Amino acid sequence: MAQPTLPTNQRKAPVQFSSRMATGCVVLFLLPFAAAGTFCAVQTMRLAHAGVWRDAIFLGIGALTFGGVGFGGLAGMRVAYRRMKEAEALQASHPKEPWLWRRDWASGRIADTTQDTLLAAWIFATLWNLISLPSAYLGVRAALYEGKPAAFMALLFPLAGTWLLVRAIKATLRYRKYGISRLELSTIPGVIGHSLAGSVRATLDLHPAEGFQLTLTCVRRVTTRSGKSSSPLTAYHQPAGSRIAVTTSRRGTEIVFPAARNPGAATGLTAFTFIWCGALGIQLYLHAPIIFPIVTALFGLLLLIGVLDLWLKVSRVTVDAGTVTVATGYLEPGRERKLTAAEVADVVAAIGMQAGKTVYYDVVIRRKDGKKTTAGGSVRDKREAEWLAAAIKRSLGI
Repeated sequence: MAQPTLPTNQRKAPVQFSSRMATGCVVLFLLPFAAAGTFCAVQTMRLAHAGVWRDAIFLGIGALTFGGVGFGGLAGMRVAYRRMKEAEALQASHPKEPWLWRRDWASGRIADTTQDTLLAAWIFATLWNLISLPSAYLGVRAALYEGKPAAFMALLFPLAGTWLLVRAIKATLRYRKYGISRLELSTIPGVIGHSLAGSVRATLDLHPAEGFQLTLTCVRRVTTRSGKSSSPLTAYHQPAGSRIAVTTSRRGTEIVFPAARNPGAATGLTAFTFIWCGALGIQLYLHAPIIFPIVTALFGLLLLIGVLDLWLKVSRVTVDAGTVTVATGYLEPGRERKLTAAEVADVVAAIGMQAGKTVYYDVVIRRKDGKKTTAGGSVRDKREAEWLAAAIKRSLGI
């Protein structure tokens, strides 16, 4: 690999961002949904009292949809924030005992994610159908009574909702058949390079004559050391299709996370955003109550931000002289955030997002003050994300 000299950076002063700011942004986004749900609920009771049942049912669906997103999201944020603070407290209490950072790791009883997957499938299917059914109703009414045959296109959305319901039902049947599997560790903690013992327990009634086969995969990683310096994952090579560029020199390391590095995920979210915008267009075309297109547009704005991030967001990480500098922006790196080695507790690969069954990882800088800075996101290969995190740590000397 070529060893170019890293450019000298003379840019703007660093800007610090915290998880509280991100939480505040999400709360501000959810408040309009909660307000819309409250408004629809009040109007539903007023119309029901007046005996206007058709409109009451219509607005009742809106109350469930928007109120579910708003109040449900706020409740979820509260739970997530409490869990985050609990995790931070555990990390602070046991800085050198990572197996105590999570309750399941500490107890040695680790359950699979079946329940979380099932809950997510039902929530998404329910919200989609609550949003699409009013549009379908308005579309059919407009096509039959107002001479607008194009409005039949609104039926496409409940068809997609039917597929989501079938998917959720299949997940439920699978859960009822196989239950939850748990790994019960006999060796606590598990130590890299040592033996690991435990039992996998499944709550199912199947008793195949040939029994079950369990495969445990172990990835061998080599670390070479010289004094305080180390070279983690020396046998690792980036995937051939990776677009993340890493250059090193005597002055340090530079990692560039380019735009559109995951075209598959970006294309999928773009397609979904177009479908969502189509629902918004149908609502406007059918003159749905104004509260529906307003809230649909707010959610569409969030989807649009995600699309822009996947297609255009760029990150550049520069590590030199005991300092790590992270610059992010659209198409070109923008304003910088700068941290010294003394401020950094660790650099890790953490789950960032999931598209279908594919998990994407973020390279996260954990700071000693408890805050986190994302150095680069949406790395499809977990080992690559871990390798990038190790490269930053090595250059920082931590």
